[in-house]
Amino acid sequence: MQPTPTDAVDSATIAEQAEHVQGWVEGMVDYCARLLAAYGFRVLGAIVVLIVAYIVAGWTRRAVLAALTRANLEETISKFASNAARYAVLILGIMSCAPIMGINITAFAAVLGAGGLAVGLASQGALSNGAAGLMLLITRPFKVGDTIVVEGTSGTVEEIELFSTSLSTLDNRRILMPNNSIFGKVIENSMVNPHRSTTFFAKVAQDCDVDKVRSALARACLSCASVLREPAPQILVNDLLDGGLKWSITVWAETSALNRARDEAITAVRDALAHEQIGGPTQVTTVRLLGSAESRPPAT
Repeated sequence: MQPTPTDAVDSATIAEQAEHVQGWVEGMVDYCARLLAAYGFRVLGAIVVLIVAYIVAGWTRRAVLAALTRANLEETISKFASNAARYAVLILGIMSCAPIMGINITAFAAVLGAGGLAVGLASQGALSNGAAGLMLLITRPFKVGDTIVVEGTSGTVEEIELFSTSLSTLDNRRILMPNNSIFGKVIENSMVNPHRSTTFFAKVAQDCDVDKVRSALARACLSCASVLREPAPQILVNDLLDGGLKWSITVWAETSALNRARDEAITAVRDALAHEQIGGPTQVTTVRLLGSAESRPPAT
């Protein structure tokens, strides 16, 4: 069977398209080869510089942190300075990649400055948090490890960063507070002073010997290992109740051992009252009868 003219035209068209595709592929390969020859080593060099900068930044952070720790500097300042050193090395590494890639560093700095201005205007909240973080590091109202309360939020300070402060609560929750919501607010720091006091109450019978009770409570508090002898425990009659007296007992302890001292003192006071046979308040019940016998209906 002889081929028709139509079959010959189709074969020629397919051959032309195949040549066109082959030419396009060859052109792309040639372009990629020229591009690789022109920028391949630059890109490879930039990647190497970034990897080295990342490794050096981590080493610098650890070295600065270790040096400041050996110098007995506060943990808060040590962590902030080590992180700042790490970011500085990373920024220098990125800037070093610009000449390798053939980027004019002056123009790059101008573009970076304009971009920084635009980003700064768009992120005023972040800048205010950063400024507040710097003020917290300068004024140091608290440090890592302190227990603080800020506007009803309480926890132990884990880390103070440039933009936020992380707290750990007693039930092991992590709270991240923006520094702008901390600085300028009322901050309660319960760990800054070495000694603190705690007060609890006890109720005894109204007809008890006041001096005997006072002496027994004082001896009980002083028998506790965590309670300080100076300042001495303060034992006072706090209130006069129906059927009893209310005593307030204030003891002092090391700040870190305050809860333990309170527990020991309460237990010792309970045992002392039982040992001295000092009873509790008498329950008083008042019954008032309204009306008289004459006004009551006769019994049937």
